[in-house]
Amino acid sequence: MSQQTQSKPDTILFKHAPAPMWLQQGSIVIDANSRALDLFQGPGSERLIGTDITTLLSDCGQDGGDASLEALALFRDVENGNDATADWRCRKPDGSQMDLHTEMSPVDLDGQRFILIVAFDQSRLNRDREAMQTQRRQMQNFIGNFSHELRTSLFSILGFTSVLRQDEAVLDTGQFREFLSILNIETLKISSLVEDVLSLSRITTGAGVLKKRPADLIAILEELAGTMAGQATRNGVALNKKLPDGPLTLFMDPDAIKRVFFNLIDNAVQHTPMGGWIELRADADTSRSSIIVKVIDSGLGIPARDLPHVFEQFYRVERSGFTPNGYGLGLSIAKQIVDAHEGSIAIESDEGAGTTTTVVIPFSNGIDGMASLPISESVS
Repeated sequence: MSQQTQSKPDTILFKHAPAPMWLQQGSIVIDANSRALDLFQGPGSERLIGTDITTLLSDCGQDGGDASLEALALFRDVENGNDATADWRCRKPDGSQMDLHTEMSPVDLDGQRFILIVAFDQSRLNRDREAMQTQRRQMQNFIGNFSHELRTSLFSILGFTSVLRQDEAVLDTGQFREFLSILNIETLKISSLVEDVLSLSRITTGAGVLKKRPADLIAILEELAGTMAGQATRNGVALNKKLPDGPLTLFMDPDAIKRVFFNLIDNAVQHTPMGGWIELRADADTSRSSIIVKVIDSGLGIPARDLPHVFEQFYRVERSGFTPNGYGLGLSIAKQIVDAHEGSIAIESDEGAGTTTTVVIPFSNGIDGMASLPISESVS
């Protein structure tokens, strides 16, 4: 009698077992309990029975070889009286995959040799393990980048202060100002780095209590545009602003909100090549009872595969031929702060075609008329 027409064993004790179990003769499934049917096909389906189990395996086996050949070799070993275990990646009919740990034993029923397989779905465990490994790598990269950037800035500060102390008499006014500007930039880099780490610590421990008060968002954005203009110019990038002339007052933590837009503008500057541009826009939207701020750039853009992850801690977009700056904290911190203000932050981007980051922050109370304030354009 062929495997396809082989009758099922008369006595099957695993029907109500708490784990997915099935019986095979060779590689053909001849019976399965309800948990196994649910695992492979969904409730009530019996299409697993009569299936060659090797057709459900992914192409690559445990040792990098053919999964089907590896499985058939294991089945022959079990039929010869040996127990075996295997980890399989199986395909479901809907195309999704699952990771199974299987334990196989030979079973003799009605004078026939069968293979009893007990399966454990480890898909979630494996995903969690992979996520932990990714987070560990990201943390290690962050520590390495943090140390490198801190050391580089400190060495630069030490070098230029040494020159200023020893050669002050021979430096002209232009050189003196240039050195002071460099010292200021390196100091700001260290300050920004330390602030990111402190922000991360406050977020992680839940100690970040916002100090909200009425404050003018436009004044914060104007200040940032002026502060960041020098960095943008040094990178060969034009920083434009399109902001209301009058104030837009929010009940907010001004230092935290300033951090949000510093991170967004700095990110845009870092990822916009020379000759590109950045535009900072803001206006009130009374229909949504919110203030909307956009940071738009003509930069490198973000690949579609990276967009779902950009707000994750330590996540950095890797590009061929481009070394990412930063530490993978800026966007994560920005999102945490915006969320704490009951707002939203979203990123739209096409690789090679720039990025638009939109921040929406709700009003604390009515500010009728602000949406109609005149808009002025200027270039810093």
